[in-house]
Amino acid sequence: MIAALSAVLIGVCALGVSLYQASIMREQSMMMREEQRASVWPNIAVENSYTGESFQLRVVNTGVGPARIGPVRMTLDREPIQTWTDLILKAQSTRQIRYYQSKVGNRVLPAGDFEKIFEVSDPAVADSVRRTLDRLVVEICYCSIYDDCWLYVQGFTGEDSRETVEQCRATDVDFLQ
Repeated sequence: MIAALSAVLIGVCALGVSLYQASIMREQSMMMREEQRASVWPNIAVENSYTGESFQLRVVNTGVGPARIGPVRMTLDREPIQTWTDLILKAQSTRQIRYYQSKVGNRVLPAGDFEKIFEVSDPAVADSVRRTLDRLVVEICYCSIYDDCWLYVQGFTGEDSRETVEQCRATDVDFLQ
């Protein structure tokens, strides 16, 4: 009888240890998944540069993983703008100028890399665009390779924000490439 009870007690203890080990393994597995996601976390930002001769906007990825950039939206005075020409016309006269542009959305930006997306080298227009910067807001939706997505909002008066979103969705007011 004592041998049977001892066997049952040892069996219950072994079951408890097994359940405890399974719990620890589950926690370790969840931590490894989080570490895996963190090891490829992208971090998008928009930078500007004004030299007196030219004005430039660029998108940078200061994170540790590639960023899949989705839809981009821009507003000036809370009104959507869909092309760089719209921005220039609202900042300057209707005269034609030459400017550099690069695709903003629907691309992959590697970790630690940047892409110059807009540059104007006419000093008068560059100054006009720079002066409208505090009225410009840029929204960029981007995702990691694991489909974790964020909406980055850059207002050029000092505030910016980043919030987690379920996915990046296109709208009819997205910035046109």
